[in-house]
Amino acid sequence: MASKIQISVEKTFDRGPEYGYLEVQVNFEATATTTRGPCFASVIVSLPKPKVGSMSFDEIRAMARSEAISFMEESGKIGEAS
Repeated sequence: MASKIQISVEKTFDRGPEYGYLEVQVNFEATATTTRGPCFASVIVSLPKPKVGSMSFDEIRAMARSEAISFMEESGKIGEAS
């Protein structure tokens, strides 16, 4: 039985004007299966402020989520996220 992966964008961090990135925390939580317990991972995504400056919060969240999923897939930590 495959576990279901929940993905949530939890927090954004703005470290001030001298830091050129907005950091977004994206959490991954996999439900328990018969062969293993629940799993949890957190990824901090750094988005360039000039790129996200004119975006809505929902657009920023979607971009961060997409970047985090790509990172987790490339690292082999997840297959298909939901």
